[in-house]
Amino acid sequence: MFKFTKRLLVMIALCNSIGYAQMPIMPKSSDPTVIFAAEELAKYLRMATQQSIAVILPNNGLRVSIPEGADNTGLKPLITLNIADDPKAFSPQVVVVPELDDAYAIKINGANGSITGSNPRAVLLGVYRYLTEIGFRWVRPGADGELVPSLTNFPDVTLTEAPSYRHRGVCIEGTNSVEHVKTLIDWLPKLGYNSYFVQFEQAYTFFDGWYAREGNPNVKGEHPTLEQTSQFVVEIEQEVEKRGMMYHKVGHGWTCLPFGIEALGWEQVDTPPPADVVPFLAQVNGKRDYWQKTPLNTNLCYSNPEVRKRMTDFIVNYAETHPVVDYLHVWLADDLNNHCECDNCVKMRPSDWYVTLLNDIDKALTEAQLKTRIVFLIYYDLLWPPEQTKLNNPDRFVLMFAPYTRSYSEPYSANPTGVETAPYVRNKIEMPTTGDGTVAYLRAWQQQFKGDSFDYDYHLFSATGNPGQMKLARVLYEDMRNLKSLGLNGNEMCQPQRIFYPTGVLMTIQGRALWNRDLDFDGIVNDYFRDAFGEDGAACRSYMDTLTILYHAPSRRRESGDASASDMSVDPAQVTADLNAALKLIDDFRPTILRNAYLTNACQARSWQIMQTHADFTRQTIAALLLKQEGKSEEAAAAGKALVQSVWDHEPELQQLLDVNAYAGGLRSMFEPRRRRS
Repeated sequence: MFKFTKRLLVMIALCNSIGYAQMPIMPKSSDPTVIFAAEELAKYLRMATQQSIAVILPNNGLRVSIPEGADNTGLKPLITLNIADDPKAFSPQVVVVPELDDAYAIKINGANGSITGSNPRAVLLGVYRYLTEIGFRWVRPGADGELVPSLTNFPDVTLTEAPSYRHRGVCIEGTNSVEHVKTLIDWLPKLGYNSYFVQFEQAYTFFDGWYAREGNPNVKGEHPTLEQTSQFVVEIEQEVEKRGMMYHKVGHGWTCLPFGIEALGWEQVDTPPPADVVPFLAQVNGKRDYWQKTPLNTNLCYSNPEVRKRMTDFIVNYAETHPVVDYLHVWLADDLNNHCECDNCVKMRPSDWYVTLLNDIDKALTEAQLKTRIVFLIYYDLLWPPEQTKLNNPDRFVLMFAPYTRSYSEPYSANPTGVETAPYVRNKIEMPTTGDGTVAYLRAWQQQFKGDSFDYDYHLFSATGNPGQMKLARVLYEDMRNLKSLGLNGNEMCQPQRIFYPTGVLMTIQGRALWNRDLDFDGIVNDYFRDAFGEDGAACRSYMDTLTILYHAPSRRRESGDASASDMSVDPAQVTADLNAALKLIDDFRPTILRNAYLTNACQARSWQIMQTHADFTRQTIAALLLKQEGKSEEAAAAGKALVQSVWDHEPELQQLLDVNAYAGGLRSMFEPRRRRS
């Protein structure tokens, strides 16, 4: 009671002290996301104007009394935040399901007007869009990535927008602290993203890599407990819920957890499976056992009704006890060519048994009166569609296209032709390696499933393969544009969470192109470099473009996003010449970096300081590659080792921007012999 009274008195005192003279923000809904949107709008306007901006709460027990007729007296100018009475009026073609589909209308004249959204999340997106229109920018997560204008008056803003795609999100990957994830979630809706995906039940593997500090020679860490990572997930869910974002969960683990098998990651085990579980495991090469000693990669005997029942009961119970989850991902085991070969399972394709399981789950969810949406994936063996079964209730399901083995040297074509699926041969499949090649399998699925769908891609694992990043930026842009032509309703990107080194241009392209696929690539990129780097932004963009062309590196995981990185036909003499030209490029650009590193604009100064570190590391990398080109393997390995140590030394200043563990691993792979992960 005391806290309530104190808060009320503070609000009244604030409003009385300014006499409602400054612009108040009034949410017309008591929805927590709309209230949060009002607080965000007030916070940023205070930063821009250095004035007091009050949030007048609705009648929910904490409202400040407003005198009769206040709208015509002391309360103007005023911005109200509203949820539309008829959300489909925005755009019936886009806002099909108001709780899922975002749209907003901004009608503000000076400092008076309204922001109306199709749902609470859309109100928040509209707030950030309004702030963007009046000069705010968010070039990377965190306070040092905020570009705040200085305003004495407000320009008129009138626009109505709906996105090109429903699904615009990010999936957790890499090594992360809980603060890294929360900071990213705070940033995402500012660029139009609307969803977040936590893999596994615990997401343990993604936190363990950070807190255990494995690989970092400078810090001694500790493995977190399951209780700690469970709390991390709760904190993440609170941040997602605060913003009204759509929440995706789990995916990996359903082939383990219902049978009492731990599923925290892809670790191998030396112990055999429990005897009572063995009959449920896939029979491969005449044996039922963990696939390559990895429980998470072990498929099950899906023709066995008891297997499907245990999985169904466990999944339905999870859905019932986790109502916060909007999209529950139901995946089978990871890896390929590991499906059951028993006499019953071979009667149908793995995808037929998968659809059988999904229908079992749908029936049980319906009986439990649960509306949880189920995401199923087409991936590895499941790229080949079912021949004998179909989903009985397609409205329950969302198709997730996961082209894990594709190259990122070239984008999807808008309308790929001349590509066909290979015949399905159980446990002897060969995966397609091009974007268009994978689309042939998507087309086959789309012949029988007409429901909602999205792309689940992996571009940003390649982001540090080429330090210029601009070829990958173009591929990413084209892919986001072409999703609609492929019949996909957006993207949930599987990616490292800290992917803003040396810039945030990749995440900015992704967010903006998912919101509006008709935006021009150069327009997005030029705007970003101007915002992040100021007057010399165009010069910085030119530098990154040229660095992209000149840099050559060994082919790595799914390529670097640049043809030069995987084209083994490039003349070694040309590679050497280009790498030397890249060294000169860096040296010639260094004065521009140094000149801007201490700009009065703190956000832009920080961008140049990051670029300075990036130039240092890139120069060291190229110098080591040149040693390797000259056949000086030992010297190259020593230079690479010194570079990796330098990267770890800079982790404290880079850790919000860069997954240093992954970056250091990529550098090691250049200069050390490749070793199979064990």
